[in-house]
Order: sequence, then structure tokens, then C-alpha cells
Amino acid sequence: LAYRARCDDAELATLYVTAPATTADARVDFSEPFEILERGENLHVELSVPSIVNGWVGVEGALVNELDGAVRVFALEAERYSGVSGGESWSEGSRSDDEWLGPLAPGRYRLRFSTAGFEGGLGHKARLRVVRDEPRLAYFGWAALLLFLVPLTTSFFAILFERKRWESSAHPWGEG
Repeated sequence: LAYRARCDDAELATLYVTAPATTADARVDFSEPFEILERGENLHVELSVPSIVNGWVGVEGALVNELDGAVRVFALEAERYSGVSGGESWSEGSRSDDEWLGPLAPGRYRLRFSTAGFEGGLGHKARLRVVRDEPRLAYFGWAALLLFLVPLTTSFFAILFERKRWESSAHPWGEG
């Protein structure tokens, strides 16, 4: 286990862990404590295993509030498989995974986690990164969609209105 302290205000921890060499070598590790200062902040936990080939690495974790003992459980998996079948090459899976935890109460927290691996995932180094109060891009996407739907809906009903209005005219809608 290697631990790197904050590199900026948002990144709370980057942990480098190694998946056990065998399935029987599982162990539990803890991060250094870190502070959540404001109510409602979220945490983005990211797992990255760039070297995994034809295997699986999983991290079971928990965010533990040291002040009141509250626990938030999460699980992350990275798996990557590839091969050749009938002369065609194929690949599936992802070398990374992430989880959002929040909103959180202010306090002092630690990450408790254990790693496991299977087949080609055994013995691989994994990076577990914890970022505080990172904006979720999905919220921006939903907002953009809603902003786009208003003029689209308005235009649709305006066209329907104009079509209905011109139906009884000497020059109906759509006739040239």
C-alpha cells in the first residue's frame, strides 16, 4: 500500500494498491484520515488498473466517519478480457470504474478497503483516487437537455398551431 497526500484542494487521496497474488491473500487496508469540511459535499472514488489483461480486480470499500462511526459501503471492479475467435479479435470490459458517495456530513473520514483479483488480475497494481466535491457532468447534461427541450417543444406546438390555422385557408399549409 502506498499513500500520497493531497495534491490539490479537491484530491484527498491517491492510493496505490496491489491485487493479491493469490485469491487467499486478501487483506484489509486503511487510508490516512482526511477531512470533509462542508455539509453536502460528495466524493468521487475512482479505480484504475491500466495493466490488467484477461482478468478482474475488485475493490470493496467503505467510507468510515471517525466521529460518529457512520459507514458508506461501495464496490468497484475493473475487468478486461480479449482474444481471437474465428479469426476475429475481440475485447470487452473496462480497466476502470468509479462510484459517487454523497452528500456527506462534515467530519474526519478514512477509507477502509480490500482488493481481490481473478486470473489475469492477480498481482496487478491498481490506483484508487478519492476526489472531493467534484462536479458531476451528468447534471450538466440533464440541464442542457432540459434547456434544449423548451424551444423544441415550443417550436413543435407553433408548427401544429400554424398547420391547423391554415387548413381552412384558400392556400393550405404545405401546398406550393
